This record gives sequence, structure tokens and C-alpha cells, in this order.
Amino acid sequence: MSTVADTSHHTHNVINDTTQILQQIIDLPQLQPYYHSNLPERVPLVVEKNQYVFAKSALKKFDKPVVFLAKTDLVSQNTKAYLTITKLAIDTQTKKATVEFKYPIEGIGGQASLVNSQGKWEVAKASIYEK
Repeated sequence: MSTVADTSHHTHNVINDTTQILQQIIDLPQLQPYYHSNLPERVPLVVEKNQYVFAKSALKKFDKPVVFLAKTDLVSQNTKAYLTITKLAIDTQTKKATVEFKYPIEGIGGQASLVNSQGKWEVAKASIYEK
């Protein structure tokens, strides 16, 4: 039998896992050269808010909080530099996650496999491709 407490704990874990995973993705060494943080329009990092990304994720990049914008806001604010998570699957049984992402302004995409070891998500494998 599940209780409300179980549900909120589970939700907290999902949000915590997602936040950790997203931080690992935005910090991928392979992605860093594409951010061009020396360009003012690239800081702070913008991540598209979608079914995989919650606005309450406390992510940081370039010592600034990550900004989360819905697709409509990206369009209305004419934001060209943003990261989109196109897939985020967490398997709680195997403690593995798969993430796919795109950084359209640079014409790249990528994927990463992560594993959870002692409650901490780490990248096991990651690759970037140019479209």
C-alpha cells in the first residue's frame, strides 16, 4: 500500500535524480567548446523547459543559474542559444539513465549514458555528433 508520503518522497527522488543528471549533461566535457561562454548572448545557459526538464531544477553553469524557458518563450524572446533535452529515461531498477540532447545553434546533438553509484549520478559514456 502506498501513502502520500511515499509519493512525495518518490517525486523528490525523481526531481533530485533529474537535477543531478541534467547538471552532468550541461557539464559534459564534450559540450564545453560549443557553449562559447565568451559571447554575452550565451550566458546564462538557457535550457528548454519540456516534459523532461522541470523549471525548479537548481542548475548552474558559468557561475550563474540556468534559465529555463518554454518553447513559446524561446520563440517570443528570439533566443537562439539553448540546450534541449530530447530524451531522459531513468531506470530505477538498474540505476542507469539515458539522455539525448541538442544544441541547435551549434548544429550538434548528443547522448549520454549515466549510472547511479551510492546516490550520485555519473556519466558512463557520452558522445556528440554534428548534424
